Amino acid sequence: MAEFRQTISQFEDFPHIGTLRHDIRPNLRAIPAAGKGVICFTVDDERRTVLIIAITYAGADWSSRVAERD
Repeated sequence: MAEFRQTISQFEDFPHIGTLRHDIRPNLRAIPAAGKGVICFTVDDERRTVLIIAITYAGADWSSRVAERD
């Protein structure tokens, strides 16, 4: 958990880190974390917020699950 928290703490200074994944969901970003995990999130520049959509195992079919979420 500490490794996930460390990655998430970077969002305050660098909210646009990670890879844009418009192919999965508009404005979605994904970043590897904790060795085998991935954090999926969006950035709202106007509100200055980061919304974490999912924290999941990178080996899972996370892209399909994230695409299906509202």
